[in-house]
Amino acid sequence: MTLAIMQPYLFPYIGYFQLMHAADKLLLLDDVAWINKGWINRNRILVQGQPQYLTFPVAGASQNKTIRELELLTPTTWKNNIEKTLLMAYKKAPQFEQFFPVLQFILKNEFTHLSTFIFHSLQVLCQYMKLPVQLAASTSAYPHAALKGQDRILDLCRQENATVYINPPGGAGLYDAERFLQQGIQLRFLQPALAPYAQRGSANFVPALSIIDVLMHCSDDEVQHQLKQYQLA
Repeated sequence: MTLAIMQPYLFPYIGYFQLMHAADKLLLLDDVAWINKGWINRNRILVQGQPQYLTFPVAGASQNKTIRELELLTPTTWKNNIEKTLLMAYKKAPQFEQFFPVLQFILKNEFTHLSTFIFHSLQVLCQYMKLPVQLAASTSAYPHAALKGQDRILDLCRQENATVYINPPGGAGLYDAERFLQQGIQLRFLQPALAPYAQRGSANFVPALSIIDVLMHCSDDEVQHQLKQYQLA
């Protein structure tokens, strides 16, 4: 069984979904510390040809809290503002009529915790993209949460009976392949390829935007092509 473990990211870029394409199961690592100005509650979309942050407001965000503890602000107006921003940014995109209702469905859920909202959004997006990966909502449900770093990852792999663990290339300096092999687990790294696609209103291709941008511009066949643009080492 091939396992991937990632922090929950809001509408992440295509590389995150390429990791899920390569895995049988993804665990959302949400019992670790919140990272300020990361990708947990924000991502980038294309507005009039320029990348712009789309941010979900979080109550009492602090690096002394775990991701799973964080709650979204009560959606008095901000969800409507997010929807309007997406409408104005992508209303003329080729896949708008097909994909915008999916975004509206995601935004209308009433989850108050950020990690739960992200888990639900990933479920919906995987179904939309026909990704068969299994998602686990929270690593906090697994024993031995006090373990740190590589020890925690190895323990999660053991609990899942994983034979392969896939990680983004940024983890190459964090993990010891020999220790994984001693546990009967092959450590592999996924190198995403950000294949250009036609972006309306942009003279030059802007890579690594939110998956929203991909799904607004790419047909179903093009999305499947994008999901397979990676290498495993």
